Amino acid sequence: MIDKECQMAGEFYIFARRHGKRVFEAFAHPENRPAALNGEREATMPSKINPKNAAAPAAAAVRELVEFMWKQFPGHFDGAYSKVLVGPETPGARFLDFRISSYEPKAYVKSHAHESKEQIYYFLEGEGLLELGSKKHVVRPKSFAFIPPRLPHALYNTGVANLVFFVITTSTDNRPNPK
Repeated sequence: MIDKECQMAGEFYIFARRHGKRVFEAFAHPENRPAALNGEREATMPSKINPKNAAAPAAAAVRELVEFMWKQFPGHFDGAYSKVLVGPETPGARFLDFRISSYEPKAYVKSHAHESKEQIYYFLEGEGLLELGSKKHVVRPKSFAFIPPRLPHALYNTGVANLVFFVITTSTDNRPNPK
């Protein structure tokens, strides 16, 4: 029995029940789902997803922050460092970029915009100024910001200690993040 059918990131997902247990199936297009699911109340779910119709499964992993190197990316200056924790190099992570950043006092990222990416910044330590469009906002621990596509933004550590924050970025055009 189908509990829920939805579309996310260009693929179709079905949450259903098999032998009273909730199961999950993914299909690249709704016509590719098993015929047993089309219009029947009780359906037997296939034991495997057809690899032609589904995305490669993500490799689950537990990692340690210390395993990753700090990098200063283009457009980041004076000690604006990041560690990419989940990104294009992570097996199965096609649309997500998750990183921790640490900006030393005076460090900054120059104003820029992303054509087809949404971002969330969540601040853990320190203080600074986040420029969104023409407005400047003070950021400190527990502050967070949503940055939609095409909005110019910049970040400056104007405090006296490191500004530490998470950055979550996802594609809005259903195209994987470039490696």
